[in-house]
Amino acid sequence: MQDLTPVLKLATALVVATALVGSPVAEGALVLRMAISPARPHARHAVQVQIRTYAPMADPSRRCGYRPVAWRISYPFRVQAVGPDHAIHRIRVRQARGNLYLGRFTPRLAGSWVVRVANFAPDYPRCSGSLIRFKVTT
Repeated sequence: MQDLTPVLKLATALVVATALVGSPVAEGALVLRMAISPARPHARHAVQVQIRTYAPMADPSRRCGYRPVAWRISYPFRVQAVGPDHAIHRIRVRQARGNLYLGRFTPRLAGSWVVRVANFAPDYPRCSGSLIRFKVTT
C-alpha cells in the first residue's frame, strides 16, 4: 500500500491557499478606530486614547470599500501624540478586553494635536483609522 501522507499534505495546502485567495478581505490587513476621552480635552489634564482593531472585510457599498469586523489581535502598536509645537510624545498602550487597546497621555499645550499609530507611517492611509486630530483648550 502506498503512503498517502505527502498527497494529503499537498491537497490540504491547496485547499487552504484557495480559501485565502478567494476570501473577501480588503487590501489592508488591519484597520483601526481611534477615539479620545474626554472628547474636548484641556491642557494639563489626562487624555485617554482608545484604539479598536478590526479586520477589513470587502464590501464595495461602503465608503472605504470594506466593512470592519471586530478582531482581537496582539499587535505592538507604536502610538504617538504630536503637539502644536510638533514635538512627538510616545503613548504606551496596553491590550484590554476584546479588540480594545488603551493608552493615556497629558497634553501640556493648548492647540491642535494629532494622535497617530506610527506603524502606518509615513502616509497614514485615510481609511486605516491610524490618525485622529483634535483641539486641546486651556
